[in-house]
Amino acid sequence: MKNLTLKKFISYWEWDFMLQGAFSPDLYFVGEEGVEYAFQLRHFLEETTFQQLQNELERYLHRDTIAPFVKHLQFQICDNEYTEVILSGNKVKVDGGKSLKMIGSFIREEGLEQLIPRINDIEPQYLELVYESIPEMIFIIDKEKGGIVSCNHEVEKKLLYSKDELIGEHYSMLLSVEDRHIAELGLIADDLVANRFFTISRKDGSNLYVKISGRTIDYKGKSYKIIVLIDKSDLAKTERELARREREYRQLVENSSDYITIINSDFKIEWLSKNFEDSLGYGYEELKGESFLKFIHPEDRPYMERLTIQAVSENWKNYQHEIKIQKKDGDYVIFQSDVVRYSDDAGNKAITYSKDITALRRAENEQKRLNKLKGEFVSIASHQLRTPLATFQTNLELLDHLIKKEGKAEKLDVCLNRLNVELARMSAMTEGLLLIGKTDANQIEVTPKCINLCEFLRKLVETECYNVQVKRYRGETPPLIVADPFLLTNVISNLVENALKYTVDNMPPVVGVTKEGDTTTFYVKDYGVGIPLEDQETIFESFTRGSNVHDFAGTGLGLAIVKRFCDLMNVSISFESEKGQGTIFYLSFISRPS
Repeated sequence: MKNLTLKKFISYWEWDFMLQGAFSPDLYFVGEEGVEYAFQLRHFLEETTFQQLQNELERYLHRDTIAPFVKHLQFQICDNEYTEVILSGNKVKVDGGKSLKMIGSFIREEGLEQLIPRINDIEPQYLELVYESIPEMIFIIDKEKGGIVSCNHEVEKKLLYSKDELIGEHYSMLLSVEDRHIAELGLIADDLVANRFFTISRKDGSNLYVKISGRTIDYKGKSYKIIVLIDKSDLAKTERELARREREYRQLVENSSDYITIINSDFKIEWLSKNFEDSLGYGYEELKGESFLKFIHPEDRPYMERLTIQAVSENWKNYQHEIKIQKKDGDYVIFQSDVVRYSDDAGNKAITYSKDITALRRAENEQKRLNKLKGEFVSIASHQLRTPLATFQTNLELLDHLIKKEGKAEKLDVCLNRLNVELARMSAMTEGLLLIGKTDANQIEVTPKCINLCEFLRKLVETECYNVQVKRYRGETPPLIVADPFLLTNVISNLVENALKYTVDNMPPVVGVTKEGDTTTFYVKDYGVGIPLEDQETIFESFTRGSNVHDFAGTGLGLAIVKRFCDLMNVSISFESEKGQGTIFYLSFISRPS
């Protein structure tokens, strides 16, 4: 079979179970040259489908129902071609009511829309059959008075009214208030009402969105209007949802900070968001239709071409890139883009969502430049400070030797002590500046190691001879942590020496280690002057000291170094302090399993 089509958009059938389910008459098809062919129904169905159809018809025949039988089938009219057909029918009593058989129709699904324009072509004896069995709502209306004369079962099913509730009522009872005055004009007109959409009210108060078609017919010797309502509620819902999404998407695009473009496979710009005009200085029409490559910095163009070829060859769905785009004034902006590839009827395309990161990259480059300058300054300053300090120290030692040799040491002790104190202060400041500079320039190497914090603290106190009270560790498992030994030594030493320096009344600071859950904590408590509340927020900044420690020597760099070293080791540092009551500093580490 090749290129066969059903001769009519509607055909009729009978089925008698007592005759082994024979269908009659044959279905007529038309070939390429207008030759007619007659085939039995089973000729177009797979055997299992045909047997299933007969079983369903048998069950329907013996079921107590007045609803029509409706089934959608696929007719295979040639090797790889199918046509969708609606098979519908009703029971008919035969042999004086002693037995039943089925009478029905075949309607091509694409023929449903043609049903009303060709309603008068339906053979009279089959009109009620078609009218009752097709899966759409049908009304027969008195053309002069507008009363409902009859309706099919599908009306009852979809509108929830019974026939008795509808027959005799004016059809306008079903129309929404908004549509009533418009629909009345169309439904009573003599000409065809086709493809008009209205809202119909159901019995439960809900609405259906329907397409209405109508035509005048001769029914039982009188002219009536037959109206078909095709339920399009799902279509209307989908259209409303699509319209809502389109509005939301447009608002999103118009208010988005992203720069959005649609580019085809030839790199031509098909669409772009309006914010490009402000960023690049070009008008919309100056960019649309142009090659995207035209605006890319020459250094980035080969990279962009290679990346796109790779994306196509490896079928990437999305990817990222960062390129420089030329503005109308000749300057360049840097765009970081997320690219999504897709296909439509016009071919392969890509949507790019871009952000202008020019300011960010310039800030990063400036920061790198400043870090480089800072590192160079620290190196030069450290060298320049160390050289005179070394000379200063050498001459002090020589002066000390000469004075002692000549026996005049007692006269210059005060002077020498002052020089030594200043020397120590300058050395500390120089080392502090060097450490802060290296930290800020990322020149400090961190070498994490597993450390028993109690053992580490004990050895440090013994080595430095710190006059502190070491609290006994009471944990059940060793307080193992991961930290850089050099940095940790610097941090703890700084905190302990501060505690010793600021302690009054000769009360030694207390140091100890605690462990709770996954956290191991080192603490140092002093009974000194404390940190005033107004100074606590800035206490870790460089060259910052408490407002109540003017009588204590210091550079204001110690806690700044401590904070930077803690950050390098991912150690949390905190404190509690009250002016005149002392201070407790805490270092919190993530415990390492024993």
